[in-house]
Amino acid sequence: MATYDSDQNYFSKNLDDRNNTIWVPLSLTLVEYPKGDAFGKILAFISLAPFGIGAGFVTLILFRRDLHTITFFLGTVCSEILNYLIKHAIREPRPKVRPDDAVEYGMPSSHSQFVWFFSTYVVYFVFIRTES
Repeated sequence: MATYDSDQNYFSKNLDDRNNTIWVPLSLTLVEYPKGDAFGKILAFISLAPFGIGAGFVTLILFRRDLHTITFFLGTVCSEILNYLIKHAIREPRPKVRPDDAVEYGMPSSHSQFVWFFSTYVVYFVFIRTES
């Protein structure tokens, strides 16, 4: 006959140890806003737009097979990889707005790096199109 021993129960042991667990957020999908702030909630949903843009890129590449779209997508991916490598080489912490244990670096800004990549790409694209 089977006996119940709480020491052998994996889940009860985990529940007892949960206060000692350190949680690490997955920063790709972690979007926070102040509780009860409707405008903040709208902005939080808008901040998830890059996932839709990425899905749009993949769809365009699969169905159009346009070299311009593929080049822009690969440039965006390379820019993000370069940003990640530079952030982890410099390791400049973000300014503390609130006390938390987030381990994310702030410099260089991925937003500003993307704007520079996008503007440079558009200038080259327009320059090449007007030359022909």
